[in-house]
Amino acid sequence: MSKTPLSSRLADLLLRFPILWIGFIIIMTVFLGGFAGNVGQDYTLENMYPRSDEEFEYFRWFKEEFEPDDNIIMVGFESPHLWTDVSAWRDIETLTERFLAVEGVLEVLSLTSFEDLRGEEGDLILETLVDEFPENQADLAGLRERVLADSLLTHFLISPDGRVTAIYVDLSVQANTYEPRGAIISGLKAVTADFPQYQFHYSGIPYLRNQYVDLMQRENIRGNVTVFPLAIILLFLTFRSIRGIVLPLAVILMSIVWAVGWMGLFNVDFDMLTTIMPSILVVVGISDSIHLMFKYYEEREAGLDRKEALKATINTLGAATLMTSVTTAVGFAALATADIIPLKNFGVFTALGVLGAFCISIIFLTLMMTYLKPLKRRGGRRAGSEYALRWAQHAARSTRAHPMRILLVAAVVVVAFAWGIPRIVVDTHIMDDVNRDAQVIQDLEFFEREMSGVATLEFIIDGKQEGAAKTPELLGFADQLAQHLKIYPGIESIISPALMIKDLNQAMHDGDDAFHTIPDDRKMISQYLLLAMLSGKDPFENYISFDQSQCRVTARMQDVGSKKAGQLLADVNAYLAANTPAEYDIRITGTTKLIHRVAGQVSFDLGSSLALAFIIISILMGLLFKSPRWVIISLIPNVLPLVIIAGTMGWLGIRMRPTTAAVFSVAFGIAVDDTIHFLSRLRLELNRGLALLDAARNSLLHTGKAIIATSLLLMAGFGALLISNFTSSVEFGFLTCLTVFSALLADLYLLPVLVEKFCVWPGERVNKE
Repeated sequence: MSKTPLSSRLADLLLRFPILWIGFIIIMTVFLGGFAGNVGQDYTLENMYPRSDEEFEYFRWFKEEFEPDDNIIMVGFESPHLWTDVSAWRDIETLTERFLAVEGVLEVLSLTSFEDLRGEEGDLILETLVDEFPENQADLAGLRERVLADSLLTHFLISPDGRVTAIYVDLSVQANTYEPRGAIISGLKAVTADFPQYQFHYSGIPYLRNQYVDLMQRENIRGNVTVFPLAIILLFLTFRSIRGIVLPLAVILMSIVWAVGWMGLFNVDFDMLTTIMPSILVVVGISDSIHLMFKYYEEREAGLDRKEALKATINTLGAATLMTSVTTAVGFAALATADIIPLKNFGVFTALGVLGAFCISIIFLTLMMTYLKPLKRRGGRRAGSEYALRWAQHAARSTRAHPMRILLVAAVVVVAFAWGIPRIVVDTHIMDDVNRDAQVIQDLEFFEREMSGVATLEFIIDGKQEGAAKTPELLGFADQLAQHLKIYPGIESIISPALMIKDLNQAMHDGDDAFHTIPDDRKMISQYLLLAMLSGKDPFENYISFDQSQCRVTARMQDVGSKKAGQLLADVNAYLAANTPAEYDIRITGTTKLIHRVAGQVSFDLGSSLALAFIIISILMGLLFKSPRWVIISLIPNVLPLVIIAGTMGWLGIRMRPTTAAVFSVAFGIAVDDTIHFLSRLRLELNRGLALLDAARNSLLHTGKAIIATSLLLMAGFGALLISNFTSSVEFGFLTCLTVFSALLADLYLLPVLVEKFCVWPGERVNKE
């Protein structure tokens, strides 16, 4: 007695309790939907790595020990009349006072509020830089000379040409979250709106974070507004019925709710990658629906009743649909091995969404179809568009008539695109995902051009014993390091306790330039530190540790990108290895170091996740087809798209970073779907006794229509990302469309030729003639 196939038992089980199964899907959707509202947004750089990562854990320690680097909003004040119009200085003072009155602002630093230390009869006097406002041009000229001569102020509070000044707005810890920051930013802009005669620019880590979230939210709305109507139009053109639109959309919406619900259940927030997950599920979730609906209505038109048609659909496509969903999910889930948190979250929860879409399709969609009447032919057409059938017929004729020509073209394509792979550049920048024409990027580049940028490179010198940071030797080494850092392009401003001590020593000697040095006497340094602390505002508080064993040197720099930053760090590390005294330890951290760390990890994560996906999918294909030769043949058309997108990145200069790296695992998982559908149908035709050529032709004609329709829908869905204001989304959409299209051509033309030339179905004697 033959054993009943699992797919038949599943069909019987679904038909026995249809209302119960539909109710289960609805209950799961409601349950997970309750957690979806808990999902927030997190775009912080330091949260891109797990707590166990030593580099990022050290950065978190640094922020707690010294000061956070993410609490300052920078407002650029640009005026060509700063040194010719006294009223500009009054306006800066007014801006400073009104900024300080905004709720959540802790402190405001500007040219009019900056406090300088000067020596007077053995005491340090703390006074504002502008003690008395200039009254005439002579006063302005003297002030300009004094300000531009101060190395601490240049590139920090004033641009080298004196045309731009920066105002630093320090946020309280409680106010440094998304909603309070948004209110503060609105408050600051409301103040500057009262001064239309000046140009204002905004930047700083808090500002960039909020702008990123705001842009991302607008992009999500824009993407959904684009993707869903597009999906509706394409579904209507494919099925020409309301149910052909409503049922797939119901599957998509529920799969998105499931995926986001899982995120909420595990307290995971949206980040730079998971925000595009819903758009991906829209286009990926349609695939299962179209294949199942095409097959079901084909069986109904063949005369089967609704129950028998459902059984035939699940028997024919159940295993193939499960396999395509699993392989797609594997492509995403392989990213779970990544150390970069956004890659990991994107992979895991998109995989859960894909598997959820399969469960919803195979249960909810198929059962709902049994309650509806079969689609009628319209104008002599069956459900589905004739264009797909004609394309499938063309592919069937071409593979039989020109097999060697197809193999030659495939070989040329591989060589041409493989040649571009070595040109791929791994490089990451701050706000890398945002279009370079966006105002937030223009302002960021303004600060990098006129001031010192928002990125930092932090050096922590550990003297290994209490009080070491106030010794002439350690401060001398810190000063030596600061002087060396000035040689690197992009580093414009350096703040260190050594420079502060030199300024204090000069101030205590009536401003004599000869005393702009570090005192040789440790007791004198201790006295300066004490006097600074007693002056009312200790400038060393955030640059010398509490036990005075460590000191900090901060290099503010432009966002040169991870590639140049890597070269800079290599040079600096070589310098430190050769020049750091044995009694000191020194570590580097800061925004620049973290960006370089992320970029370096991207390549490793990409390689490991892709290798894992390749191995797992190969094993699954082996279990499905039970022949090593067939596994190899089935993988060739799916490796081809990977070569094409890698070569395209190289030739077009698309940089490798987290968003573009994710394309490879996603592409491999998606590309293999059509291969499985074709080969599963081919196995069915061969088992019916057809010769290989006839079986391949029938497989193309029966599955080709659905393969073409789903591929075009995928391309249209991912193509909607091309109008995004996010560079990463545009590149992701373009590369994924290219993947789907190249995989479609490979499956329609190359795969049948490979099968006919090199394969015999295992266990079958196949007549190739």
